[in-house]
Parts: sequence; C-alpha cells; structure tokens
Amino acid sequence: MAPDFDWDKLISLTKVKEGVEHDNYSHWRMDLKKADENGNSLLQAYINLSEEGIESDAISLILNAGVDVNHKDNEGRTALFNLAQRSNDHDLFRSLICRGADLAVVVNEEDIASFYVRENEAAEREVKDETLLLFNDWGLKNVKNEETKKRVDELVEARKKKEEEAALERAKYCYALHHHHYYHSHSCHSHYHYYHCHH
Repeated sequence: MAPDFDWDKLISLTKVKEGVEHDNYSHWRMDLKKADENGNSLLQAYINLSEEGIESDAISLILNAGVDVNHKDNEGRTALFNLAQRSNDHDLFRSLICRGADLAVVVNEEDIASFYVRENEAAEREVKDETLLLFNDWGLKNVKNEETKKRVDELVEARKKKEEEAALERAKYCYALHHHHYYHSHSCHSHYHYYHCHH
C-alpha cells in the first residue's frame, strides 16, 4: 500500500460523468508510480476520468506524491495532452507547467499548442488565445501547425503593441503632471514676485 496518500480525497475530487463507474484507482494502491495497461500514470488516469471537472488540488495531491508529470502513455502522450482533451482552463495548464510539464513533447508530429487548438475547436477564442500565450511565455518553440503558429505570432505582436501603447499613455500622463506642477510653481512664484514688488 502506498504510504500516506489520501485516496479518499482523490476519489472525492474525481468528478466522473454520471453513470460511469471506476474502481477507485485500485491499480495504483500498491504503487503510485505504476502505469496501467494503457500506459497511464495515476495523474493521467485522474484527468481522463474527470470528465465533469478537473481540480487543481487533485493535481497537486498526485504530483506531491512523486508521480512524474512527464510520464508518457502507450501513445506517447503526457498529462499535458490528456488535459488538452478534457479542459481549456489555462490555470490548470499553468499548474502542470509550473510543476515541470515539458512543452517540447510531440505526439504524432503534433505539438501541445496545435493539439490543444484541435481538441478545443469549439471553445471561445479568447480562452484559447490565453492558453496559447501561456504556452508561448513558458517557452514553447516550433509550433507545427502553420495556422496555430500564425495565431501565436499575432497574439504576441498584439500584446506587444498594447504594452507599447500603455507605456506611451503613462509617459504622456507623467509629462502632463510634471508640466502642470512646473507651471503651477512658476505661476505662484510670479504672483509672489509681482505682489511684493508692487505693494
């Protein structure tokens, strides 16, 4: 039996689809790091089962127990790819990436960004864009799909332009504030000088 692992908590956080039964992770009870017949780690099994919502607390619980975030199943997919099939929540992707998920993994000549876009075709564009920027910011290189690569480049350029515009607005504000302060001080000094020289 795997010591000190809170199975009850993991089971309570596993939101399976109504009518779907599972064996409460019996395969991993003796060895948390053992893969099942499909090559899935405990983390991948949790993600695959949780069709009604994935909890970051469950991900932390499993990874804190020493399960490899970059374990590959029989098809070469890591938990990052499993997550792309189940969720478009960029915070969940961030939680895996922060724990060392490898963005360079390619499955069937498809990188994680291209795979994510294909699997989440129906998701809102803004949601997908946020996740694509997350991948880019954490070092994703060599996006295989040309359309996805073009979108990532557009997002990066648009953000850069927005940041430049914001910086310009801040500069204008600071200049105006300084100019107003100078004018006010100079004006007060002139009035003071005029009053004392003519009274």
